[in-house]
Amino acid sequence: MQQQGQQMEGEQQQSICEDYYIIKTLGVGKYGKVKLGQKAQNLAALKFFKFENEQQQQNQIQQLLRETQILQKLNHPNIIKLIKYSEQLKYTQKNGTITYKMGLILEYGSNGDMFQYLKHFQKFDEQIARFYFCQMIKVLIDMKNLNICHRDLKLENIYFDNEYNLKIAGFGFATEYQGLINNFYGGTLPYMAPELLERREYDGSKVDVFALGQILFLMMTGYFAFQKSNHLSYKLIKEKNHQQFWQKIDLINKMFEYDFNQRISCEECLEHPFLQGPIANLHEIQQQFRAVEDRINQERDIQIYRQREEIKRQREEIQRRQQIEREMQEQMGNDSSTFK
Repeated sequence: MQQQGQQMEGEQQQSICEDYYIIKTLGVGKYGKVKLGQKAQNLAALKFFKFENEQQQQNQIQQLLRETQILQKLNHPNIIKLIKYSEQLKYTQKNGTITYKMGLILEYGSNGDMFQYLKHFQKFDEQIARFYFCQMIKVLIDMKNLNICHRDLKLENIYFDNEYNLKIAGFGFATEYQGLINNFYGGTLPYMAPELLERREYDGSKVDVFALGQILFLMMTGYFAFQKSNHLSYKLIKEKNHQQFWQKIDLINKMFEYDFNQRISCEECLEHPFLQGPIANLHEIQQQFRAVEDRINQERDIQIYRQREEIKRQREEIQRRQQIEREMQEQMGNDSSTFK
């Protein structure tokens, strides 16, 4: 949704949206872009949407309204905060042209997402995995108490702030619920519980527990569960370090329980013996993660560039096909005129 406005006098060095100076693009996708904005000393992620048709726009508006209502109810230090939502965010371009865009202004996870760091380190030390698991499970408990479930927990929706605390984002599939849910079966495949894949009724909190089990497994191994043998686990058995091994596997098995009625709850996860083991402190994590921060930022910029080029290529291909169709229709019209 964009409406052309008037020209302002003169030109400015940066685009501005709602008093936020636009610094750079953070991401691009099929339905829009995410920009980094700065207002005084505060950074924010500005998420803009665009639509191919009216129906798509109406569906997205309903989803955004639900997402904003949920974010307004959640007040947790490890959840990305909503700053503003509007269908008419005022956007002033560098040349002074004013347009209005539908979008969200969100707290900025300044140190990227967990996927980027796990890709670099391949896996986290168990003490670090335990630290972040505790932060995430406390978020799930808070959400459960408010009858809210996320339904799309994954590495790419877990961000780090400037101190390397977690910030959970991506609440587009989140919902408020009472009892079992039977009207939505979306998510991201490797993180989806069996009841979602089989389109059965489900407990919203328990599908989040399953997804968090996958995240815990990823943090400790570097790959998805059920993908290949866990050689580290075999090594622990060989060394007769059974207690550490079984505590870890016991928790994950309980989070992956097929029957969600038997699956461990988020409150029970927090009390599991595995979480009584040694845990990293934030200073140790900062030292380790900041050593690779610049390299990860460079990789993220390269990824954004490739995304933009791919979207540009797709648009050009669509335009090329549309041009061919127009030329064919014109040719058919000319041919029919010849035979009249």
